[in-house]
Amino acid sequence: LRGELLRDRPEQAAGFMDALVRAQAWARTNRPETAAVLASGYLPQPKPVIQRALTYTAAAHADALHHPDWHGESLDFRPYPYPSFTQELVRAMQDTVVDAPAGFLTGLDPATAHRELVDDALVTRSIARAGGWGAFGMHGTTRTEEIQA
Repeated sequence: LRGELLRDRPEQAAGFMDALVRAQAWARTNRPETAAVLASGYLPQPKPVIQRALTYTAAAHADALHHPDWHGESLDFRPYPYPSFTQELVRAMQDTVVDAPAGFLTGLDPATAHRELVDDALVTRSIARAGGWGAFGMHGTTRTEEIQA
């Protein structure tokens, strides 16, 4: 959310965040319906492709390549802005070649970037209102990002 919305209209900001978090909770339990909504103009992929991505099960695709430490989860909807994700994103941006000024990334500490850019207070309250961490399959505010290519 933009800083001025948080500052000037905190009730509207909270309402927006509550709605976004509730939508993610709904999407987690209504995957085929979510695919239909996303295919109706939000994503360019056809509905069957989106539905497969949202309802994927490892057992149904035993012939596919699988990482031994991953459990074949389908795409998920988790509203919390994990510091570990922000930090990995900053690291990836630092290693990405772009055709634009990127000097601001040089020397940028990923943990500092998260602390200075992300305020999780509003989303944490919205998560609590929507049933808490467990409603999203989460156990709290920390996790480990695992990226392998």
